[in-house]
Amino acid sequence: MHRYRSTLLAAGCALSLSSLPALAAAPLPRYHVAPGTVAVSGVSSGGYMAVQLHVAYSGTFGRGAAVFAGGPYECAGGKALKAVTECMSAVPAAPKVEDSIRITDERATAGSIDAPANLAKSQVYLFSGRNDKVVRTAVMDVLNAYYRHYMPAANVVYDNSTPATHAWVTPLGPQKCEKLGRLFLNNCGIDPVQTFLTQFYGPLQARNGGSALRGSLIEFDQKEFVDDRQPAEHSLADSGWAFVPADCAAGAACKAVVALHGCLQDHAKVGDNFIRRSGLNEWADTNRIVVLYPQTISKALKNPNGCWDWWGYDDPDYATKQGRQMRAVKGMVDRITGAAGPAK
Repeated sequence: MHRYRSTLLAAGCALSLSSLPALAAAPLPRYHVAPGTVAVSGVSSGGYMAVQLHVAYSGTFGRGAAVFAGGPYECAGGKALKAVTECMSAVPAAPKVEDSIRITDERATAGSIDAPANLAKSQVYLFSGRNDKVVRTAVMDVLNAYYRHYMPAANVVYDNSTPATHAWVTPLGPQKCEKLGRLFLNNCGIDPVQTFLTQFYGPLQARNGGSALRGSLIEFDQKEFVDDRQPAEHSLADSGWAFVPADCAAGAACKAVVALHGCLQDHAKVGDNFIRRSGLNEWADTNRIVVLYPQTISKALKNPNGCWDWWGYDDPDYATKQGRQMRAVKGMVDRITGAAGPAK
């Protein structure tokens, strides 16, 4: 099977591990983040995970979702083969939007996800590179149709015309727009992060350059957000990262965005690539946005490439509010908004 199809790749770029502070992970602090200001974003497996979080916890991630190279809710149906065929290359055919809508409505009625009516008040940004041969535009077209079923068309922005390959697109990307390779973090002469943050939050203050950032990257303990306190058993890292603007650290009212890497992009493999080069921190620094960067790790045989669970490799409830990875990320958001109380 083709390498990019079988490994469920995601974006990445190479930076030195030593460029992040070598501090022991501490509990994730609480910040003055209003619950209604939280959004989620992700690329590839992280894009699929962002959709799952947005749909299952639509009352939490109500501000919006930004999805690069993902697909419709519960596309894989717990089947790895379907994940790497229909849900990526659209072979033998693209997934059916009717299936995702039916599953969403059934689960909402059963209470295993939040009411999809919440989505009508949300915003969605979708990006599918015209040259993406890993997750085909035909799959993202289905995601576009899925969201437009639940929200006004004006709430959905869909860029499917940029000649990008499979990547998170950012001005900080070290690769050319059309290049497909290990880095998966491409510069296409546009700034989708500015676009979706403006869509979610309105006009932005000018961003800071990387060397002028006033905020800080912090390492935090992810173990406390996993029910059995054994994150490695569930392909989650012991530590996650967050970018915290100085104003937010000082107690100012702030917003929050969760940013989910994809396969082969976790911190253990490529260091701080996505964390520092996503383009989020520069805008977050001047616009009082806390950015959470949860982390996966590889799990031999079950998840060798460190993907987020969007086909059920760890948990049959992976796309519902009972999913273990889902609850872990939700717990991180509840912590910074104060919904789960202060850090212990």
